[in-house]
Amino acid sequence: MNSTFNKPKPKKRRYHLKMKHVTVRGDVYYFRIAIPKHLQGTDTFGTRTHFWESLEVKVTDENAESKVLGKVLALRKKYDAMFGNQKPSAEDFNLTVFTEFAKSFLGVNYGTAKQFASAQEFVEKMCGPIERFEKIDNPSETIVAIVSGGIALPALTMSQALNRYKELSSEKFGLNSDTRARDKKWRPFAQAVDEWNNAMGTNHDVTKLKNADTWAFKEKLVGMIAAKKFDLASARKKIMWLRLITEKVLMVDYGIPTSPFEKVVIEGKAKKGKRLPFTKDECTAVLDRIVNGKSSDDLKALNVISSMTGATCKELVLLQKADIHLDGPISYISIRPNDLRDEVKSGGDRHRDIPVFGAALEWLKKFPDGFERYRRHNGSEALSASSNKIIDTVAKGKTFYSYRHMIADALRNSGCGDNLKNSLLGHSSNGHEMHYGSGFTLENKLEALTKALAEIPEQEVQKQAA
Repeated sequence: MNSTFNKPKPKKRRYHLKMKHVTVRGDVYYFRIAIPKHLQGTDTFGTRTHFWESLEVKVTDENAESKVLGKVLALRKKYDAMFGNQKPSAEDFNLTVFTEFAKSFLGVNYGTAKQFASAQEFVEKMCGPIERFEKIDNPSETIVAIVSGGIALPALTMSQALNRYKELSSEKFGLNSDTRARDKKWRPFAQAVDEWNNAMGTNHDVTKLKNADTWAFKEKLVGMIAAKKFDLASARKKIMWLRLITEKVLMVDYGIPTSPFEKVVIEGKAKKGKRLPFTKDECTAVLDRIVNGKSSDDLKALNVISSMTGATCKELVLLQKADIHLDGPISYISIRPNDLRDEVKSGGDRHRDIPVFGAALEWLKKFPDGFERYRRHNGSEALSASSNKIIDTVAKGKTFYSYRHMIADALRNSGCGDNLKNSLLGHSSNGHEMHYGSGFTLENKLEALTKALAEIPEQEVQKQAA
């Protein structure tokens, strides 16, 4: 007789797990948890002292470790809720077993995020484990927990958050072809982060900021306001920039829905700084000084045109030939996107046509192709600086922008309606009436400007221009 049939079958290997709440009955793992003593004997639990539940995993299962651990995590969550214990300790989940499983399955160490120098390095390190994870048809709760949270992302400093915010805000900082305009938008964010780093240090982890941290920063800002380093409005904006940065980065990269600066406020009433308009006499004196001075014709023309249209430095210096219309019954300039700018300020109502007449028209005829001397990205700053030096000698405290405010006051005082005034200056109007039709005609606008400027002496200037 063949002796093969008499040999006993080899015993399967038994996997013994040292895990809290896990025990063996027969050849099956069971979950066993004691009812807290203060709950024993109550109406809810009666004389029961323990709960038992089969984990439906045999001790001979070579994957017993991962299957059991996942079910234990789920059952602990269930019974903690039943017992009113919402904060189980790490020891209850046997962190050692959890760690060893992470090492064996994923090939990485649990809780060693500090070894990664950057988020990029972290992602590269996790690519392998994630690929393994994707190949599992029914991953246990344990494996999901390890892949999603077994290794924490590296700490995020405020400077790193700023750079990430820039990456996430391409529409704000990347689409505008005007380099200077992009830099101008970027500068307040960078300055706010510099202020944070100077006041609070560079090592704070943004993902772990507490109210105590953000409100401590607020108190430092208050101290700077008291020291007159900047005003209340500026301090509030610094908090606003940090709020925008952290809100977007934490939501996109970490799934954290709110910014740690969400409720940080600096109370008090901020003083509103208002640029002052020229008086009629000041405007006459300023234009007389400029037109009769040694400045370039470009500078003279731009000051006169602004004084009769309310257009700003940047709106005027970036005009191109196609934006200057001198052949029709009413001459006008178009403030709109062109090869030098994607949009004018915030776009929308800021894009407009403005009639040009009188002295402004005479000067504009000298520059039918635009103002080459100042037609560059920093041209508006150069025009403003050169003009303001002259303006300050005649009208102390006033600037090139005072022309715009003078026009606004002149239109208002002439009885011009707000909608028409806003159409000339590029301001938005409340309500929906301005969103129908094509807006005001050049005739409407010319009539309003002519009436508003009738009281502003410009005859001598016109003679100089002619």
